[in-house]
This record gives sequence, structure tokens and C-alpha cells, in this order.
Amino acid sequence: MSKKYEHLFFDLDHTLWDFESNSKTTLEEMYSRYEMEQATGANAEQFYNTYIEINHQKWHLYSHGKITKDELRAQRFPDTFKTFGYNNPNFFKTFEEEYMMTCPHQTQLMPGTVEVLDYLKGRYELHIGISGHQNA
Repeated sequence: MSKKYEHLFFDLDHTLWDFESNSKTTLEEMYSRYEMEQATGANAEQFYNTYIEINHQKWHLYSHGKITKDELRAQRFPDTFKTFGYNNPNFFKTFEEEYMMTCPHQTQLMPGTVEVLDYLKGRYELHIGISGHQNA
């Protein structure tokens, strides 16, 4: 009996790599390092929950062609911070750039990822792709 498949392809985000956990860790670390609780009056959890809501709204607009990805990225943090009465355009750009550079280096995987890949290696040729998935 021959194998039906020789290659298996995985999307990285939300399949192998736990985007939500890695994003939350990144934002909490940055929020603390920049001492934003003192500046905004909101704790990291409040900031994160507000960011998630605004980010999802922006991705919805993007998916319907109402804003570009550049506009999405230029608006999501300013809109979040402004919710808490904080307005510093230079900081927003820095925060966005640091988030985009830092988040991909987080290492939290989805549950069972290592075990599944260990089981499959040697049986199939494994490939990992990165989609243009939302949230990043």
C-alpha cells in the first residue's frame, strides 16, 4: 500500500504557533516596560482587552476593503491608547513597530504541536507557511 500523501502543509498562525498568547505576552511586556499603566490609568489586562476589540474591528474593515493593512496598523494602537485618554503620535508609531518586531519572536505553541510534529516527521515531508492572517 502506498501513502496517499507525501507532503503536509501547516499554516503557522493559530495552527502551530499560538498567536493570541504570543501577542498578549508581547503587549503585556511592552505595556509594562513603557510604564503605560501610569500614563493611561488602565492595567495591562484592560489595555489588552480594549486592543483586541479595536484590532478585530480594524481587521473587519480591512477584510471588507474599507481600510488598507497600513491604515489598520497605523490606527489600532492610537485608537486603543486614546480610549484611555493617552495621545502621543510618536509613541504610537514606536509601539507599533516594536510590536511587529517582537511578537514573532515569542515561542508559545498551540497545545500538542510538538507531539504532532514529532509523530509526523519522517512519515511525511512537512512544510510550514505563513498566511497574511489577521491580527498581526
